[in-house]
Amino acid sequence: MLKDIRSPFQYKKIPIDQKDRSKKRTKAKNAKGTLGRMWSYLAEKKGMLTLVMIMVVVSAVFGLLGPIVIGRAIDHFIVGRTASGLFPVLLGLLGIYVIQSLSLWFQNYWMINISQSTVFRMRSELFTHLHELPIPFFDKQRHGELMSRVTNDIENVSSTLNTSVIQILSSVITFVGTISVMLYMSPL
Repeated sequence: MLKDIRSPFQYKKIPIDQKDRSKKRTKAKNAKGTLGRMWSYLAEKKGMLTLVMIMVVVSAVFGLLGPIVIGRAIDHFIVGRTASGLFPVLLGLLGIYVIQSLSLWFQNYWMINISQSTVFRMRSELFTHLHELPIPFFDKQRHGELMSRVTNDIENVSSTLNTSVIQILSSVITFVGTISVMLYMSPL
């Protein structure tokens, strides 16, 4: 009887070198399905996602517009050694950077809102799902591993939604915009 009581608390000792080998990086079995499920979570926030994408485009455009105005001001006012008309250009430049900063702030604020509500919904559904699992499932899992995976995976989703999505889109728009401006200003 004592053996039956202690058996759930007995674990095999795993040497340290085997622990490191057991943690292989695995690829997603169904990446398309995973992206589809993520989109189903994000689909309820389509309006806010659209606003975020608009703000990404606005910040990228105004980020490219600032150096263009500075270049024109240097060519016209500093090289030409004239100061008349420089003040309106400086005010315009200030406006450009204020609009860019505001659009960056709004896109980050809205994207954090979207990601936190998505992660909250995912955690709620996962919590409900864990309560519906049979008890033998938990007997087969190592203690702490299930909670660690749940916590880390959802945190990875949250950080990806917060930063990576915006950075990828912004980088692509900035790259295409920079190439376009360079070709417009000097095709050769």
